[in-house]
Amino acid sequence: MSTQRPRTRKGVANRAARIVGIVVAMTFCLIAHASGDLEMIFFKAGRPTAKESITDSLSDTDSRQLDILEMNANILRNAPGVTVEIMGFADTHECSREGCYQLSLRRARSVYEWLISHGVPASQLKGPTGNGSDWPIDRSDTEEAHRYNRRVQFDFTSRD
Repeated sequence: MSTQRPRTRKGVANRAARIVGIVVAMTFCLIAHASGDLEMIFFKAGRPTAKESITDSLSDTDSRQLDILEMNANILRNAPGVTVEIMGFADTHECSREGCYQLSLRRARSVYEWLISHGVPASQLKGPTGNGSDWPIDRSDTEEAHRYNRRVQFDFTSRD
């Protein structure tokens, strides 16, 4: 006699649905990572201040920043198996070493809080983390380079 419980149709269907969900999430993660679907968010120099809203601190040279935030939120809401780390960065021309870490953390927190307030579950988000000015995208001494370094980016991670 077998000691295993006979499987019900509902139990098999639930397990299959979980497996399909995992495969879809993994596929999405690979596609999004390869195509860069989660775009970076850029900020004005020295912003946000401690009490400033995210909408007042986003880059004034790109009016699409709120649209990009909403697009990123939609992607995350529609892929519940995907987890991203929210990482903030600063530029050496806007702050000193410790100040850059604090500023980059404020940036990451503002994006993290905005995503949660717009329906992204906290379980999909890691961080926020501030990385100061340690990882610039562009090291040249131009305003465009400085703008690219004042950012929050999304790094795909695995769930712990």
